[in-house]
Amino acid sequence: MRLLERLKDTVSQQNTTTSTTTYVPPSDIYDLLSNERRRLIIEYLGTMEGKSTNAAEISDHLESLGDDRTSAYISCTQQHLPRLFQSGVIEYSQQSKEVKLRPELFTIYHAHQAVESILD
Repeated sequence: MRLLERLKDTVSQQNTTTSTTTYVPPSDIYDLLSNERRRLIIEYLGTMEGKSTNAAEISDHLESLGDDRTSAYISCTQQHLPRLFQSGVIEYSQQSKEVKLRPELFTIYHAHQAVESILD
């Protein structure tokens, strides 16, 4: 119960501290964080200082964490980035493979950080 309360507080705080609507349904948060590789992508995107990147840079980051670059690139472009786009947390171009962050991504990122801090 403590974890759920902390998660709700973190998401609520995030929603009230931004000027744009960043509501993400809890079911989407759970779904997006349910995959390890997608969690790593969310962590990477959540710590970026810029507002855009691309699938190749994300794959390079995953490779630096020990993942196979080709496998990471394929799953990014065919599964994870389209799923994040579908949920409305990023803008993603399938043609150029460019990723632009939306405020909703940070709601997911902060929820993930809340869970991680409790589990540590």
